[in-house]
Amino acid sequence: MSSASAQPDLWDGPAIKARILGSHDANWAPLLRKLRLYLYSLAIEGAEVTSDDAHHYLDANRICVGGDRRWLGALWAEDEGIAWEACGWRPSTRRINHARPIRVWRLRR
Repeated sequence: MSSASAQPDLWDGPAIKARILGSHDANWAPLLRKLRLYLYSLAIEGAEVTSDDAHHYLDANRICVGGDRRWLGALWAEDEGIAWEACGWRPSTRRINHARPIRVWRLRR
């Protein structure tokens, strides 16, 4: 086995999702699916989406997920036939983020 073949594919969607979620997959998978479908419904109409949109969904539906939201990074991994591509940065609109730049995503063409 060559060392190149032993390296994980860094752009493999399911592998990214597995790395981010780790053992929390069973806990977060249903909510992650709802969030992904919500973001897809926005993006299918041509909108660009950010993690702020995911947080808006959580807040609007009064879903409390605690302080550690690293698992939200799995939203952008290719899964269930939904493929995202990064298309830039914009300041976050959430007060807690103090207008830090966040990634902007759109559906892969």
